[in-house]
Amino acid sequence: YQPLFAVLTLAFIGIAFHRLYIRPRRCAPGEVCATPTVPKRQRIVFWTVVAVIAAMFAFPLYAPLFY
Repeated sequence: YQPLFAVLTLAFIGIAFHRLYIRPRRCAPGEVCATPTVPKRQRIVFWTVVAVIAAMFAFPLYAPLFY
């Protein structure tokens, strides 16, 4: 199942990237998403999660160092 879950994970990362960077935001004035700090925080969390996922994908490469 590992290849299936890897493909699904990469697809969801791609969807999140598209929603954060490519698709324009549609927010009415006064909504939470209209605040400029919200997208910045979402992008910081996105890249943090991507870094963690990359470390998890690479785990089989550095796992032998632990035993």
